[in-house]
Amino acid sequence: MSTEANNWPNTNTPPNYHGAERRSSGAPSQADTANNTWRPLQLLNLYRLLISGGLCVLLATTNHHDLFNDINLLPLGIISLGYLVCSVFYASTISLRKPKFSQQVSIHIITDVIAITLLAHFSGDMGNDIAVLLAVSVAGGSVLSTGRTALFFAALASFAVLADTFYSHTVATSYAVSYTHAGILGVTFFATAILATYLAQRIRNSENLAEQRGSELLTMEQLTRYVIQRMQTGVLVLDDNNQPQLMNQSTQELLSIDKNTQNQCLDMHPTLKQELLHWQQDKQYQPNPIKIRQGARELMPRFAQLGRKQENAGTLIFLEDNTALAQQAQQLKLASLGRLTASIAHEIRNPLSAISHAGQLLAESAQIHKNDQRLTEIISQQSKRLDKIVGNVMQLSQRKAIHTESINLLAWLAQLKEEFCQSMGLDLDQNSVSITSDNTSYSTNFDPSHLHQVVWNLCANALQHGQQKQNKVKIAMCLSHDGKPYLPVLDIIDYGPGVDKQLIDKIFEPFFTTDHAGTGLGLYIARELCTNNQAHLNYLRLNDGRACFRINFADTRRHQTA
Repeated sequence: MSTEANNWPNTNTPPNYHGAERRSSGAPSQADTANNTWRPLQLLNLYRLLISGGLCVLLATTNHHDLFNDINLLPLGIISLGYLVCSVFYASTISLRKPKFSQQVSIHIITDVIAITLLAHFSGDMGNDIAVLLAVSVAGGSVLSTGRTALFFAALASFAVLADTFYSHTVATSYAVSYTHAGILGVTFFATAILATYLAQRIRNSENLAEQRGSELLTMEQLTRYVIQRMQTGVLVLDDNNQPQLMNQSTQELLSIDKNTQNQCLDMHPTLKQELLHWQQDKQYQPNPIKIRQGARELMPRFAQLGRKQENAGTLIFLEDNTALAQQAQQLKLASLGRLTASIAHEIRNPLSAISHAGQLLAESAQIHKNDQRLTEIISQQSKRLDKIVGNVMQLSQRKAIHTESINLLAWLAQLKEEFCQSMGLDLDQNSVSITSDNTSYSTNFDPSHLHQVVWNLCANALQHGQQKQNKVKIAMCLSHDGKPYLPVLDIIDYGPGVDKQLIDKIFEPFFTTDHAGTGLGLYIARELCTNNQAHLNYLRLNDGRACFRINFADTRRHQTA
């Protein structure tokens, strides 16, 4: 099974609905139509070769039988040989396609009428049988020409037979062909021409209808291929042995495979294979989301059986990126959270303000004991922390609509680096914050304010937790891609101790924090902002021990017109 046959073509443009390109890859082209037209003419000329060649053979072997014993063989031989030479010559003109088709048909049929009439005239008693061969030529000419031309061929053949009969009765005093028989042949020729023309027209209409239906089917096939190929949903077709037969480009990207490894896609991703086997054993089984590797996007597989239940023709797998579904769920969650926080915000903020103000007054009181000063500080600190939590929750629930823009990541990161270093008091010359990238120009569609908040938060976390000895800070922002240039990836890397393995699954949960002064909402809000912009934020532990927060941006082709 060739790898190229397993994929739908990389269709970059939709099919032409006006029919200009319907013949590009399946419908009969003009050259094919010409071949189909010239081929019957070749068959008619082959019939002519057989007749003339057979007569020449018979005349050459007349000594071995008495078929032509009473006939003058010289004129028959000359006519047969000339007929054979014309047939061979016509074979070459057909191959060269010169002169044009209609002219060749007329010349061929006229030649047949003249040659067969002369053969019938000089064949004596066999003339009646040979004259019948004109009906074949008339039928062939009628099939290859239009109605009027077909009637002309029938009239020409009838006139030739009548002229030969008149000549035989008046000049040559030979009665091989009677007027009655000549009239019957004339009627036969016209009937043959009319019937052949009618049948040929029916055949042409059927061919045109079949070609039209074929063009429509080809257009629908091209449209289907185009839609499937451009779908962001992965489409994978398996045979009854679970061997890949077809897959679109999105499947290759979602599963991180190429044409050389697509036949082993299930073996490379055992979680997907396991879900498939569970579904095949129980068609009511609801698949679970899968991840093909650490830090990759979450995929939701959907399975459908091909063919009838009794005849398993294979399995159709849809692989959906959970980003859109997660975004919809997030919007519902944020809407509910917004209504909740709107109703309790003033209930918390007003008492909180009173507590904070009372604590400040108590701290300024001259009668307070020095040992109680620590209590007033705790009241102030925790009031500020609670106010920050309420502010973050309200920010999360009252988020405005997303306004995405195309952002050049490298230039944007350089600007953010300068702003971050100035705000945090870091020296730009010491390379405390570095930016690395290859020569690829990466861009993404993201809300600029959201991206600023996410990257700033991650850099602030790296600054807080990634300090090395002697309080030296080193933060790396690395731009790369996830297999394809249109799948940009941004890594925020620090050289700190990293996150404990037991806490990795909890760091993105709301209100989870290991810092007593923190709110536990920074990473949660950062991930939610990424999700709302169809990106993914994950934590990775690199092989060299560095801690890495990775942002997988959305496929930039989603924002391109088809």
